[in-house]
Amino acid sequence: MTFSRFGFAAIALCGAAMSAHATVWTLADRNSSTDIDDASSGGMVNWNVDGMDQIFQQWFWFRVGPAGPEAPINSLNQTGSFVSDTNPFVDNRPDTLALQYTDPAGRFNIQPSWTLRGGAAGSNRSDVTESIVINNLTNGPLPFHFFQYCDFDLAGNAAGDNVGIPGPLHNTAIQSDGALAMSETVVTPQPSHYAVGPFPNLLNLLQDGNPDDLPDFAGPLFNVDGTWAFQWDFLIQPGSSVVISKDKGFVPAPGAFALMGVGALAAARRRR
Repeated sequence: MTFSRFGFAAIALCGAAMSAHATVWTLADRNSSTDIDDASSGGMVNWNVDGMDQIFQQWFWFRVGPAGPEAPINSLNQTGSFVSDTNPFVDNRPDTLALQYTDPAGRFNIQPSWTLRGGAAGSNRSDVTESIVINNLTNGPLPFHFFQYCDFDLAGNAAGDNVGIPGPLHNTAIQSDGALAMSETVVTPQPSHYAVGPFPNLLNLLQDGNPDDLPDFAGPLFNVDGTWAFQWDFLIQPGSSVVISKDKGFVPAPGAFALMGVGALAAARRRR
């Protein structure tokens, strides 16, 4: 199955209350806002920083056991949602969203959450921390495979990206386009697999009818419509949980993109 870049329509709707129905939730903080569609594999469909949308799509897929295919988490039953403001003295708009998706067979649930932190107006700085909790609700071990897919359009431009996931840990994706750069670091646990690729190769991999693992291709790729993905493989014990913690954000990019020297950039960006 292929995915048309223009086949996804994002709806800007500010959600401020719990809902079991399809909602596009808007989080806002200082110079930034983001829209998260809880019923579509578009997922995070907008991330506006100083008036410029920087993202096309970011969402999660899963597979239980070795048999395929992978499925987006919105194919599960949505069983909870909660939005809140965690820094009311700086900006009193909602900045944090938590969702819960539950397997119809009652085997597991998945609880992703996002917290947006904006920067000063005109700084082009913005940050989102993410946490994903996966709970095994059964009495036996659960072999579980979890995927995150990202498609950023820096400066509102799909083309001209430079992207890579440098070693040795391959837990940080770096992307730049002109004067903008962003990175995402997996804080814990280290991904089992990873990949960068031009759109729509990785998305097609997740949406075909086969059980797939990411190919561990770190790049770098230059001057493409760049995307990346991470994969985690777990054996979740009965009644237990696993937690994935990540942080992504923007900084101005001085000079040309150099993937082999991005460690200093990532360290300078991370505020936690």
